[in-house]
Amino acid sequence: MSKEITKPCFSFTYAELLMKTAIMGSRFNRDREKFIEFGFPPELITDFEKNAIELNNLLSDLEMETFKMVAVENKNKTADEILTMLKRLIIYAKQVYEADSVDLKPYNIENPTKLSDAELSFQADILARYTKLNIADFTDVNLTEAFCDEMIAKNEIFKNQYADIKTKNKERDKATDLRWTKANEVYRQMMRICEIGKFMWEAESEADYNDYIIYPTSKSTQSTKLKKKAETEIDDDEDVVG
Repeated sequence: MSKEITKPCFSFTYAELLMKTAIMGSRFNRDREKFIEFGFPPELITDFEKNAIELNNLLSDLEMETFKMVAVENKNKTADEILTMLKRLIIYAKQVYEADSVDLKPYNIENPTKLSDAELSFQADILARYTKLNIADFTDVNLTEAFCDEMIAKNEIFKNQYADIKTKNKERDKATDLRWTKANEVYRQMMRICEIGKFMWEAESEADYNDYIIYPTSKSTQSTKLKKKAETEIDDDEDVVG
């Protein structure tokens, strides 16, 4: 049973998280002395920056998928080469052996182009070895033992390339899990520092306080509106008194 990939604990995209960590990292550094003033060590910001850099350097899904596609292309290229060699063996065998002979039977493969990767590898391996064993029969068509050895060797490469694709799939899943695990860690760290930032600026600067709001809520928006309304009413009262 495969391990379930870690899910993000935030509601914006991965790209947006990277952007937010860059923005907030800049604000944390801007207020570094303020954090120290409130008793929070410099390591609080330094550790966040370190984790944010590590997150930014992790391989993306696009990169991991590209690695896989390259592996698939390599496998397909080798498969085409093996298929060409297999067809060559079949053609030569039909020139050497009688149509109804037992010797020709192993070469009677219908639609070799329709073979799956597994069947192609299996048939190529069998026929290359079988032909090598009976190479003396193919003297008149100039088929050599070296050709059979090359086909066997190429088939081994093909099987390794096929296995490499499976490996790339696992590596992609592991990279995705690692990336989201790290992203969640950085996000939670960022949110903790933002809570501290709001605490620091709450009584001093609304603008700086708002810099630390990651998710503007209806409550905070309503609070800001009420505050502005109250300030307006005070100004109006002052105008009346004046």
